[in-house]
Amino acid sequence: MEHNDILILPDIHGRHFWKTAVSNPENYGKIIFLGDYLDPYPWEEITLHEAFENFRSIVAFKEEHPDQVILLLGNHDLHYVDKVYCDLAMSTRYDYDHAARNADFFHAHLPLFQLAFQTQNGDRSFLFTHAGVTQMWYYQHESEIGSLTADHLNSLLLNNIRILADVGYYRGGYADGGSMVWADIDEMLNSAPIAGFYQIFGHTKQNTDNPIITSTMACLDCRRPFVLHDGTLSPLQSSSSS
Repeated sequence: MEHNDILILPDIHGRHFWKTAVSNPENYGKIIFLGDYLDPYPWEEITLHEAFENFRSIVAFKEEHPDQVILLLGNHDLHYVDKVYCDLAMSTRYDYDHAARNADFFHAHLPLFQLAFQTQNGDRSFLFTHAGVTQMWYYQHESEIGSLTADHLNSLLLNNIRILADVGYYRGGYADGGSMVWADIDEMLNSAPIAGFYQIFGHTKQNTDNPIITSTMACLDCRRPFVLHDGTLSPLQSSSSS
């Protein structure tokens, strides 16, 4: 029997909560990581080595389930992927000591990653990115992106990564709006919804028990997994939030 449920794993930053959640991958049609695999928060006492080994395990899991597992890229990933992007929009907690190793690992496995994923679940269409797509950012770059599809967004990784470095005022930048890896939750809340999609993203850290879920979008960066079942989003109750 094919399972259509989608397991969603928000920002990792070296955390291990995903491991229990994926212990029965056959229960899900797709397993989607929302990005930001490295650069742990110091107060969580995850070492840089632990974060990297955790990331290696995630990539190995993707290799074991290549069609089922989706690995999205976040701002903390792209600053190792591309030097030009890094010069324009380096994120906090950048690991200078291991930057070359991180970059080499990303480059060796880059075909396993993408920027966006879209799918139908229940009677709704869903768009998954790291930080969400605002109308302002999309309309500013519509001529470069084309129609708003996951395929067109994914093509930016090879063809126009510079526009992913747009950092808006809410995040200390100078762009009118943050990109799909940089948009703050306040930018998303103040932006008119993108027609045709329910958006799911992470990026803006929330309390563990308080994701921001509205009628048009969900910000899930709260250190725990979620399940999308028949168009309805809910926390995965059986998993630890460590």
